[in-house]
This record gives sequence, structure tokens and C-alpha cells, in this order.
Amino acid sequence: KKYSAVGEMTEFAKAYAGAMSQIAGHRVIVTDRDKIIAIAGGLKKDLMEKKITKQLETVMEERYGVDSKKTGKIIEVAEGVSLEVRQQIIYPIICDSDVAGAVIIFDQENSLSDTENKIAGVAAAFLGKQIGGWNWKLGEKSRLYAKFLDKSGKNIYKYGYGYWTEKKQPKVIMY
Repeated sequence: KKYSAVGEMTEFAKAYAGAMSQIAGHRVIVTDRDKIIAIAGGLKKDLMEKKITKQLETVMEERYGVDSKKTGKIIEVAEGVSLEVRQQIIYPIICDSDVAGAVIIFDQENSLSDTENKIAGVAAAFLGKQIGGWNWKLGEKSRLYAKFLDKSGKNIYKYGYGYWTEKKQPKVIMY
């Protein structure tokens, strides 16, 4: 199984996809290299964790955005799932020159414009930059996005600067 830097940021990706869908008014999917990790815009919850298709993997590996309006081709996103799509825009999430996932915005009425194309591109670039905090070296200061448990066991997500103190069971000192 491939390591998923995007998967480490699932909650953040969900929030970002939700905001993106709300602003753009379209459906949004965020994937890591293996599966769907975030959905927004009225998509069924059973799409979560679905394995992505080989077609999508190929598009991601090409490392550039794809608009079906220009290519005339719809890429199936999840194995065994057919979505009603007339137009889609796919941008790979690139982190430190590695493909980490994809942002997909799609529409059932072929109405995605250059604005949505740019929104998807910005989302992919932003997520790639955020994931960069997961590429770490011991003792090296870096921007971090970390999940902590509070005393009641509730997950708390924090951004900040800090460094990793151990390699096997990473501990983070944030300041």
C-alpha cells in the first residue's frame, strides 16, 4: 500500500472540498493516490474510501490539469461507480515533485468555466503546499499540520511550526 500524505489530512481536505463546493456551486472530490478521501456538493457518502480508477491514476501521473470540455473525454473516478458527469476538471495534487492525489470538480450540465478551472488548480496547489509539512526530518523546523487527542479523546487539528523528535512514533513539539 502506498503512503498517503493527503490521507493524513483527510479532515482538512473534507473542509476544503466543502468550502470549494459551496463557493463554486459544484460537486467536488479529493483523492489520495489510492482512494477518495473527501466529497462535497451532495455526493453520496458511500463514495468515501472508494478505490480510484487506473484512468484517474494515469491522469494524475501526467501532472497537469485536465478539462473534459477541451479533451472531450470523461474520466471515471471511482472503480465500480458511475457518476452523472457532463464535464469535469481534474488537477493533480503535487507535493515536493511527487503526485499525492487529485482535486476533481464536476458538473452535470457542462457549465464549468475558467473560474472553476482556476479554483480547482488553486485547491490542488494549496493542498500540495499544506502536505509539504508532512515531509520531515528529525529536528528540522517545518510547518506542521498535526492531529492531537485532547484529554477526552477528541481529535484536535493544529497548524504551526515545530519539529519531529522521534522517527518510529513521531512526537511533535510545536511552538
